[in-house]
Amino acid sequence: DILADTYTGFGALYEQLNESDKALENYNLAIKVNYQNAYAYYRSGAIYESKNSLPQMVQSLFYAVHYNSVLSAAKTEFEKYAPIITLANPQNGTSFKPNDTLNIQWIPSNFNNTESYAIYLIPPKGDQIILSSNIDPETLSYVWKVPDKFPDGKYTLRIYAYSPKFMQGKLDNWISYTDATISIQK
Repeated sequence: DILADTYTGFGALYEQLNESDKALENYNLAIKVNYQNAYAYYRSGAIYESKNSLPQMVQSLFYAVHYNSVLSAAKTEFEKYAPIITLANPQNGTSFKPNDTLNIQWIPSNFNNTESYAIYLIPPKGDQIILSSNIDPETLSYVWKVPDKFPDGKYTLRIYAYSPKFMQGKLDNWISYTDATISIQK
């Protein structure tokens, strides 16, 4: 997107001029225009880090890595503070039936600042469903049985790593998450 690239360019220019507030403003405008602008997230994360705004930095770096997994500088900075989570099971696109048992398993790249995990199921419409929360950070699996009369559809299974102390009660306290799309059909 040309407008997002323009804001990103202005952000870089303001960074070179040591005007971090104007740089951050432009990176945030770039993100507003294109919410998947990984570079703008990365650079805003660097500015938040320099301002010692660690919760905002972690969130910005997370989205930089989320939207561009090969942005190695962002990944390196992010992993100093939080894990990148890989969902080992179930695989994306797996189908389940009511009464099936899911053995949900995940692998964090590290244990930095993770105080607990939570697992959510996000339906196609409606509110997300919490499957489990306050999962010990060393527990990397959870068994869930699909309820008997569960509505058919495609769901997003999301695992969050939480860090209330590190995130200081801001930004919903999550430092990282991963998703898989699953289907539940009778």
